[in-house]
Amino acid sequence: MADIRDLNEMLEEVEGRTPVYDDCAQGADQAYRIFVLNAVSNSKTDMYVYGENTLGQVFDDVKTKIGVFDNKLLFFNQTNGKSTADKNMSLADFQICADDTLAIQSDGGVAAVN
Repeated sequence: MADIRDLNEMLEEVEGRTPVYDDCAQGADQAYRIFVLNAVSNSKTDMYVYGENTLGQVFDDVKTKIGVFDNKLLFFNQTNGKSTADKNMSLADFQICADDTLAIQSDGGVAAVN
């Protein structure tokens, strides 16, 4: 027979495992690992970063590893669903935490055909 647990206990346990995005990026004094993904080809790499690093700095470091070379980009935080095209945004402001995946893709517009 299965043990029956109190619903409040179960909620507290789950909440304890849920990341808190206000303070998850460790900041300037401690490096942490993230994964960077080419959203089109699924090429993936990992790297160590600081919360103060910008999305543009991350892109410059990994573009040849993941095969994205366009300068017009979209960045996606796969953990919380946020997206931006701002290369100057810091990882802390974009709420990229340790072991999160940052997906990058070219923001190449498609020309209209008449």
